[in-house]
Formats: sequence, C-alpha cells, structure tokens
Amino acid sequence: MANLVKRLSLPEAIGLSVSVICPTVTAAFNITLVVQAAGAAAPLAFAIGTVAMVLVALSFMAFTHRVATPARPTRISRTPSAAVWASSRAGACC
Repeated sequence: MANLVKRLSLPEAIGLSVSVICPTVTAAFNITLVVQAAGAAAPLAFAIGTVAMVLVALSFMAFTHRVATPARPTRISRTPSAAVWASSRAGACC
C-alpha cells in the first residue's frame, strides 16, 4: 500500500479542488442569473424549463423502447429504420 501514496503538487491540488466545487457553484450562479433576468416571471421560467426537460426525457424513453440494444438482442425493433439509423451512427463517431 505504501507504493500507492502520491502527493499532489500545488497546481494539481488547485485543479482538483476547482473541479469538485464547479458543479455546485455553477448551479448556484445559474439560479441567481435566471432570477435576475426573469424577475417576477422566474417561477414560470423554471416551470417551462422543467416541462422541457420532461419532454426530452420522455423522447429518450420512447426512442430507447423502439431501438433494439445489445443488452436486449431478442427485442425486435418496432421501427426498422430507427434501428438501421442507430446502428449506422454507432461507428460514425470513431
């Protein structure tokens, strides 16, 4: 176990600290900026954002039910064109 001990340099420690705290600080600043920009309509803005996120989640759920995955090879795709498109795009990024 003694071989695994490594000390971080100052830049590495600062980078690690910043990377850990950034998501929290970003959320805190985003809420503040949205409320400043929207004013009294801030609750409406957050409600619209919530509805949009739910619609995106539902579209992902609908898409995953239509496309066969390697985890469930016995499931037959309801729309063959979607499966063909997804399989053709799987290797396109590499």
